[in-house]
Amino acid sequence: MLVSRSGRGVGLALLMVCTGLAAACFGQGDAWKQPGTTAGQEIAGPDGGALVWVPAGSYQMGAADHPSWGTVHQVRITKGFWLGKCEVTAAQYAKFCADTGRQLPPPVERVQGGGETQFGNDPAVGDAGKHPVVNVSWDDAGAYCATYGLALPTKAP
Repeated sequence: MLVSRSGRGVGLALLMVCTGLAAACFGQGDAWKQPGTTAGQEIAGPDGGALVWVPAGSYQMGAADHPSWGTVHQVRITKGFWLGKCEVTAAQYAKFCADTGRQLPPPVERVQGGGETQFGNDPAVGDAGKHPVVNVSWDDAGAYCATYGLALPTKAP
């Protein structure tokens, strides 16, 4: 999730962890409520986005040459989970807003190559619907997840 806890959105890369909701409307039944069989297995999630299976296991977290990343230490994932493969698109988020009566987040203005360009969330404008939604607060990202029975990922200790 690329949003700040302060509520100021810096982009929404909703890499979501499934917590439980039937996805029958997507033709997969309860597939995403069940554990995966192999690392990287893909299925459709309840919001239509692809989910990949992350199995239990261990990995090294931190970096000796980047103190802000923390010291190198072993992290153990004790239970596998489904994780969103791609960011939530502006089109997916617009559907959520329409279904729940929420407003689309405002576009973010960026300067590119000397000219100003709007990077927006309106899927009806150009190909914006295919791009990640931007300018979403932590709370709104949480509401998106909750609507589909998902949760925001948490950082390992």
